[in-house]
Amino acid sequence: MKNGPVISTLIDLIQISWNGEVFLRTAAEAAGDPELHRFFAEYADVRAASAAELEREIARLGGAPGPPDTAASRRVSGTVKVALASAGLDRLLEMAEMGEDAAERAYEKAFQTCLPTETRGMLERQYHLIRRAHDHLRGLRHGRRAA
Repeated sequence: MKNGPVISTLIDLIQISWNGEVFLRTAAEAAGDPELHRFFAEYADVRAASAAELEREIARLGGAPGPPDTAASRRVSGTVKVALASAGLDRLLEMAEMGEDAAERAYEKAFQTCLPTETRGMLERQYHLIRRAHDHLRGLRHGRRAA
């Protein structure tokens, strides 16, 4: 398939988006702080929208994204719950920031693939949303430390 490497790259990014969405939704449900709840819920919606956009792009390129890895999603959800039970919000924020780091790296790796112009533009926009979430998380973490 002509677009095989691109489709494979996009499928990897969908899984990153699904895992991020699960993490962020679970964190939103668990966060007692209204500001954190809004933040996590908002960025979970962004991740869901990114995954849907990636699925449409795969279809446009002639591929099929396949079903989400529900086992990975359950592991992500369980990890959030354990983090909250054992260490609280500071650890949760740290884990969320690490997740954003991983998503950034996945997108940076994707940029090394020979991508169609439209696909690259979509990924660059999604990457900037991830960077924005990452910066917001860093600010929240540092703000909690200073308080």
